Amino acid sequence: MSTPASIGTAIRAAREQKHMSARELLERTGLSHVTLRELENGLGNSRLSTLLAVCDALGLEVVLTPREVSGLIEGDDSQRPTELSELLQKTRAEGLNYADSRRKRDTPK
Repeated sequence: MSTPASIGTAIRAAREQKHMSARELLERTGLSHVTLRELENGLGNSRLSTLLAVCDALGLEVVLTPREVSGLIEGDDSQRPTELSELLQKTRAEGLNYADSRRKRDTPK
């Protein structure tokens, strides 16, 4: 998801999948009807705090994914195992280890 429209479409789809009305989402988030409409339609320029509030109410999480990985997530299933394997090999060769970086970040000081 890289455009306001695709984010808005995903938010509306998640809301509808949970059988949640726009009114219920408004009550849970405290947003105005106009703000929610603009967000779901990919219009305006919503604040990050607005997006996070909506995601929280819908049980979603905002995740930032490197483009080379997002292509694997959204790509052709038949190519995914090979491409993922190649990406993991490249990542290991470069000494990048996501689990290690999370442990370092999450370890209390």
